[in-house]
Amino acid sequence: MAVLINETPCFVTFYYGKVTKSELLTTTVGFFDDEEVVHAKELIFKTVNDLPFKADGMPRLKVRKGGANKRHLDSEDILSLLEYVDKKQIQLPQFCAVNLHRIPRPQLAKVKVAGTLSEWFPVKKGVRQVVSFPCTCSTS
Repeated sequence: MAVLINETPCFVTFYYGKVTKSELLTTTVGFFDDEEVVHAKELIFKTVNDLPFKADGMPRLKVRKGGANKRHLDSEDILSLLEYVDKKQIQLPQFCAVNLHRIPRPQLAKVKVAGTLSEWFPVKKGVRQVVSFPCTCSTS
């Protein structure tokens, strides 16, 4: 299996299917700049085009013009291609990162952890009440 070094596709392909599409899109758009997203998009499309298969329905590479939503649209294009690759069960090369500081964590994952912790606080309180309840049982 080939290994390609680029942080943006490394992030997107690693988290694809592990977090929601909206989480992945929001984090990609918020963390990477326009140039990184365009380069990642071109690299992933070229990689898929160079694979020894020809399947119908593959999204085409769209060259987006500059504008307020360009990064968002390019990121959506990447996710559309990954969805296609996933449905067709196409094996992509491994994308790796040299600089791990350039791999963000999806933001909503932090919120989910905080939500989970907040659900545990009432459980913790209930356990304290049970533990502090005086035992009136006698042992025989």
